[in-house]
Amino acid sequence: MAQGMSFDPKRMTKDQLWTTKLGYRLATSVGGTLTGKGGDFLILDDPTKAEDGLSESARKATISWFKNTLSSRFENPKTVAIVVIAQRLHVDDLPGHLIEEGGWHHLNLPAEAWEHQQIDIAPGKFFFRKPGDLLFPQRFGPEELDSARKALGTASYEAQFNQRPTPAGGHMLHLKWFKTFELPLKPSLIEAVYQSWDTALETGDTNDYSVCTTWAVSGRKLYLLDVFRERLPFYALEKKVVELKNKFKAKAVIVEKAGSGISLFQNLRGMKGCQWVLSMPPHKDKVCRAAQQTPKLENGTVYLPANAPWRPAFDAEVTSFPFGKHDDQIDSVMQFLLTLDYGRGHASFHDLSMYAG
Repeated sequence: MAQGMSFDPKRMTKDQLWTTKLGYRLATSVGGTLTGKGGDFLILDDPTKAEDGLSESARKATISWFKNTLSSRFENPKTVAIVVIAQRLHVDDLPGHLIEEGGWHHLNLPAEAWEHQQIDIAPGKFFFRKPGDLLFPQRFGPEELDSARKALGTASYEAQFNQRPTPAGGHMLHLKWFKTFELPLKPSLIEAVYQSWDTALETGDTNDYSVCTTWAVSGRKLYLLDVFRERLPFYALEKKVVELKNKFKAKAVIVEKAGSGISLFQNLRGMKGCQWVLSMPPHKDKVCRAAQQTPKLENGTVYLPANAPWRPAFDAEVTSFPFGKHDDQIDSVMQFLLTLDYGRGHASFHDLSMYAG
């Protein structure tokens, strides 16, 4: 600290620290106001949350704020220093945008080196890495990194740990992640049966379908027993929900709290004895929801029947997501998987051996 300088106790808030020499540090968040403020050193630390990395709107908002707000807050444009510290989340995130734009010094430190690196650490001094070298093996050794890969899924792990996001054209889901089983599933394996509905607003030939996926839970294993997929008018949709619930003896039926699902939930809840219907609010966009659940798929948690009449349409939707014409089956699957994460407090899940919370 400069001689004779100290923090001014009369000008200290959670957002600003002032010194007795009229220097200051201002803290704000992406999207926050910086009107009338300027700086000599601008530091961004993880400007995008990990859970927002696949949200196009969130990424664009961060880049727009950086270009239109932060980049105009220089005390002296000739001498200003800007540092962006971030894990990679997407090829089109802010670091990716800046790297493509050029003019930046890029210090890239993947957890596992995938190429030879020469890193400047002091004038005339370098740190060398070869492919396979771990960045910090004392803290993140092979076992810890393998656990992180399983928890995040390969795509998120490669982005966040190895700074190598998947190109935007890559498909998210792979059939090889699913294990198979033979129908009918032995009753002794089933702890409980659940159903997840993704409902459509319209019934035209070009509209999405209303889809119900039926699941059996057995420990950490999740068996997809059936997929119902049709375009139904609303009056028929209510009857079909009750019919399929009774057919498979489902313990609970999950309906998205959006669009026609809101009316469907309200109507069913108004019927006597229909406390088994649960409402699940949508969580971010469908790509983000799928990305959040891919570790369950990649780790072999989800089982599909080896043979079922609905498999061809289901498989086609899996392999084309998120670029296919329809994604209603995937939406229903992800809603069920998300419910296991966020719906554990509901009584319907209390007796599940591995998922009860």
